[in-house]
Amino acid sequence: MGGDWLAAALNTNVHTYEVAPVFIVMERAVIDKFARVIGPEFAKHHEGLFVPGCSIANLYGMLLARFRVDPDVRTRGMAGGPMLVAFVSDQAHYSYQKSAMVMGLGLNNIVAVKSDIMGAMLPEELEAEVVKARAAGKLPFFVGATAGSTVTGAFDDFNKLADICAKESMWLHVDGAWGGCALLSSMHRVNLCAGIERIDSFAFDAHKLMAMPVQCAGFLVKHPNMLKACNGMNATYLFQPDKLNSDQDLGDMTIQCGRRNDCLKLWMAWHALGDSGFEERVNRSAALCQYWAQKVKDDPRFKMAVPLVLFNVCFWYLPADLRSCDPSKCTPEEHAKLHKLAPLIKARMQKEGLAMIGFQPLKGMPNFFRVVIPGAAVLSMQDVDFILETIAQIGKEIESQL
Repeated sequence: MGGDWLAAALNTNVHTYEVAPVFIVMERAVIDKFARVIGPEFAKHHEGLFVPGCSIANLYGMLLARFRVDPDVRTRGMAGGPMLVAFVSDQAHYSYQKSAMVMGLGLNNIVAVKSDIMGAMLPEELEAEVVKARAAGKLPFFVGATAGSTVTGAFDDFNKLADICAKESMWLHVDGAWGGCALLSSMHRVNLCAGIERIDSFAFDAHKLMAMPVQCAGFLVKHPNMLKACNGMNATYLFQPDKLNSDQDLGDMTIQCGRRNDCLKLWMAWHALGDSGFEERVNRSAALCQYWAQKVKDDPRFKMAVPLVLFNVCFWYLPADLRSCDPSKCTPEEHAKLHKLAPLIKARMQKEGLAMIGFQPLKGMPNFFRVVIPGAAVLSMQDVDFILETIAQIGKEIESQL
């Protein structure tokens, strides 16, 4: 918080070294640090930027991927170029679709690849979609993978996706907005993030699991000098090549001009907490989710909608007359009753100021509650117990009205 206040007070535009020398050095240092977190191979050759959220980071990944296969797009535009097609999981964040609209790719050229019940992209389905796209005369150029999907918290299989991308000459980007900070945990990164050092680019939100104030997000790419080649305009009133320290300027690597100083708070926090401090934050969030999931499993009033991956707990409150049914395979009447229940419970909790927990359907299943714990510093197991009991009590009052 102090870093955010200080950045606002200093009010510096982080675009050229002469305007913001200290903050540009800081930004490069934090990007270098995160590259080392991804892995030694990624750290050898990389560059990156702080960006206004992972939606923009995902856009950067798609822009660089397009530039690699079609560098003339900078001058020619999309018309007259190859028919490009991108692939993402059907559980990927909607920012990929927005990026496709913004960059002129079009929604018809971003394919939603089927995922498994956990929400992870199925590699064999990706291969089939690539074959289909090539048969239609399109050029596959980008795969948007996910580390921690929005609903279930799923992690794609980065090794398998990297194998496919290498074979098909496609760019592999990972949206780590939600779960990417699992990399900070030695306990969890091995199982969930294997192969991530093989990717081309990576997006992370430090204002989620690292509990930084909004906004604090970054984009990293394994290919140095590509950001400026793709985005640079060499404006002579800012980025003169013959001025002192011109090689340190960040502004021409971006699609912005004015840039807020978002790195200071993370630089200060990392110095204060160290790797172990951030690892403890991630592990505590995971432990609370594991506790929550176990409480759900042990209580017949609740049922998990999907198994816990790490940071997302998805569950139903079950009315007394539906506790013997499987909500994922229920009758239309049972489905309709369950589908109405979660929104009504949430609305009651919200109106009474008790809790605000999201809900949604998934893959044809009725609405269920989805719990995520991005900042676990003040949440306790007693809070988890209270929220579950509150859901059960309100659910019992409401179910008789359905």
